Amino acid sequence: DTQIYYIERYYFAPTAGLYFLIHFENDQARDRVKSALNLLADEGIGTDRNIGNGKFTYETGATMDMPGQVDATHGINLGLFCPENNDQLQTMVNDEGAGYDLLQRGGWLSEPYNNYRKRSVFMFKPGSCFKLPENGVRNETVLLGKSIDLQPLETPTSIAHPVWRSGKTIFYPFKLT
Repeated sequence: DTQIYYIERYYFAPTAGLYFLIHFENDQARDRVKSALNLLADEGIGTDRNIGNGKFTYETGATMDMPGQVDATHGINLGLFCPENNDQLQTMVNDEGAGYDLLQRGGWLSEPYNNYRKRSVFMFKPGSCFKLPENGVRNETVLLGKSIDLQPLETPTSIAHPVWRSGKTIFYPFKLT
């Protein structure tokens, strides 16, 4: 018997697309990200890569000036955020100005482990508002968060590498009034 198979595809207008902001701490990090982007552009992102989906081209070089506010007290995360530790979490959310929503992230591993499910983690959605840590970095954008290994705990065959989910993001500072 035949089975109906549905697939979704997203198409962008010629001048539209996706973007991301990234801050490099050194040239080695920049080179590693560029190598990873080149591989992903050739291999594709997401499911159904084996039929040509997920391939892309990218451009670099654009810069963006994001001046913070003087005496900023809070920040808005521009990406998914996972606090570095419980103390950072408590400091950031135990404030009357904090506002956030959570998102569960997980998914499946790709080749050759595409029948293994990653562990899940809850992360703060982009656009959440938190009290900034009192470490002197209050008038400029700041990078906070940590990456988490979501490698499955029990699998029939060993997975020889970590499965990272980045919870590091840029915070844009502002003064809560």
